[in-house]
Amino acid sequence: MTAGSYPEEVLNKASKVETILNAWLEFIDLVDLNNAKVPRNTAVLSGVNLVGNYVQINRSNFYDLNFETYEG
Repeated sequence: MTAGSYPEEVLNKASKVETILNAWLEFIDLVDLNNAKVPRNTAVLSGVNLVGNYVQINRSNFYDLNFETYEG
């Protein structure tokens, strides 16, 4: 190993470690989101209900959301 290649080798290893750490942090964020809980009977918007892993939205609210999306 020459003196000139050593810093590049260290940078490559540091880059790999950074990539692994970032992947781990993203995984932890996903685990946190997966474990998120919403208290029962807590309505942020009338006509929206959480049932298991599903969000039920009444037609009126769904129409309003669609309309806002298309309007930009």
